[in-house]
Amino acid sequence: MVRVLFALLVVACTDPPTAADQTTNQVAAYRIQQRQIEIAANRYEMAIATATTELCISMHRAYDRDVRDKLFQISTLDMSLDATITAHGGGAAADLACTTAALTAELDYHRAVACQATALEDNAAEAARHLVALGTSLDHAVARLGEISTGLASESETWTWSLPSSCP
Repeated sequence: MVRVLFALLVVACTDPPTAADQTTNQVAAYRIQQRQIEIAANRYEMAIATATTELCISMHRAYDRDVRDKLFQISTLDMSLDATITAHGGGAAADLACTTAALTAELDYHRAVACQATALEDNAAEAARHLVALGTSLDHAVARLGEISTGLASESETWTWSLPSSCP
């Protein structure tokens, strides 16, 4: 009983998370998903290099499912992080939703053409092309998250946005 009362007292006396705390947590959650996408992409790249067409198709399906799930998780953070960017003077830099849309479009394109070639090297070349495109968008998101983190650390109202927008 004493433990329960103590726990309730601790919870009651704890300050609610600030907007900065929430943004920091969202950046961390985004980075976790982004890193898991990179890990899935690296596994896919290594496995696809010598895969038969049947194995290529099976590996691609698993990879596609895995990455789409992680992109969905990221998409739940995009609007809030973009709103934070806008609130701190970054209007045009609020492009995380655009970046996720670009990642999804690339995944859609790759789904349509992956493992369609009869030559193993052609399938490996398409996977390599896809992974470069995926990496470019992920690198952009990581850099944007870095700008958010720097802005949070500055405690300033207006942050610096040097990275060009990924939105058309």
